[in-house]
Amino acid sequence: MANIKYWEGIGRRKATTVRVRIYQSKDIANTVNEKPLNAFFNDIEIAYIKKPLSVVNQTDQFRFSVKALGGGKTIG
Repeated sequence: MANIKYWEGIGRRKATTVRVRIYQSKDIANTVNEKPLNAFFNDIEIAYIKKPLSVVNQTDQFRFSVKALGGGKTIG
């Protein structure tokens, strides 16, 4: 995965830091802390997370990885 290009964003709030990398690749799985999305979220939450990509019809073109430190799970 070292040679695959990506876009990266980092967000911080209170005691939480989150790094998101978006890859233009079909070969990478969507992960949170190196685990599949369904280890953390149910199907409705996953649809909410993927909504920005589905609005522009790019769900199959991009993948993402998330590394989160601190805080807890919140979907709002």
